[in-house]
Amino acid sequence: MLFFYGVGAYTRKKTPVKIYRTCSDCQTYNSLSVIPVFKYAHLFWIPLFYCGKDYILHCDSCGLYYQGGGVSVDKSIAKTIKPPLWMFSGLIAIILFLSFLFWDRKTSPERNKKQALELVADPQKGDVYEVKFDEKEFGLYKVNRIENDSVYFLVHDYAVANAYEVYQLGEGEYSESYSIEVGYPKDDLKAIVNEGYILKVRR
Repeated sequence: MLFFYGVGAYTRKKTPVKIYRTCSDCQTYNSLSVIPVFKYAHLFWIPLFYCGKDYILHCDSCGLYYQGGGVSVDKSIAKTIKPPLWMFSGLIAIILFLSFLFWDRKTSPERNKKQALELVADPQKGDVYEVKFDEKEFGLYKVNRIENDSVYFLVHDYAVANAYEVYQLGEGEYSESYSIEVGYPKDDLKAIVNEGYILKVRR
């Protein structure tokens, strides 16, 4: 059976720490080394965060290994034994991802507005505008034709209650449900964007 989450262990054998203690087996002094065993939580084998450590003592003289619940080291030595950074890789990735989502949510309105101002300056047939009718009603306009200084839009037959759901109107079986046509002077479109009624333009 495969476990996609749990606690893993990593033994750092390459960098043992010498301690001044007598081996209980061969009685040799100053022959013991500490081998740390780091524990970490993982999800789908991706390390999330460090969650504790144990120790193995190894005698360089007789080769005996001490391990188990009774093995301990001085606090001064324990403080010098740090877990590897990769044990926090999952947590770091989650923090970065959440930070990106926060940044994207905070900056997307301004970025969408900047893009909309560029596109409404040169409207083209088929452009889809995400529009705000009021605080609880949002819909889609699609450029149907451009005549002289006026732009004529087809209005989507349905509306949604949240701005982040507007894109869904352009998908599925009702994606082409446009019927009513309305027109606006081309020069007014930038003002409508600045007033916050055109949220985004997709080309």
